[in-house]
Amino acid sequence: MSVDIKVDFNYPKILQKVTGHELGTFVATEWKKLINPYTPYDTGRTQNTAEISPWHIRYNPVDPEKGTHYAQKIYYGENIKFKKIHNPYATHHWDRAAEQAGQKETLYKKVNEYLHK
Repeated sequence: MSVDIKVDFNYPKILQKVTGHELGTFVATEWKKLINPYTPYDTGRTQNTAEISPWHIRYNPVDPEKGTHYAQKIYYGENIKFKKIHNPYATHHWDRAAEQAGQKETLYKKVNEYLHK
């Protein structure tokens, strides 16, 4: 015996929920929170001046004494010894370090909870 079941999806509503700005901002905000312990923190400029937008985190601090951008230099770890006082796991490529530590799975759980609201 077989039973036919029909399920109608509201595809535009589903697409809006999973690709919209609101979810993108949520994901970027949560990911930044999860990677903060891996983000270098000397004066706090890098971590505290990061800009959040849907699906993106932009680190673009400027060294006020030199007037130069140094986020890229920090991210790639060019001749830098990272202090661990404020952020115990501070390192270069901090997003990758957080991912290797299992933070991406934590993000997946948070996104899943968000989508089920």
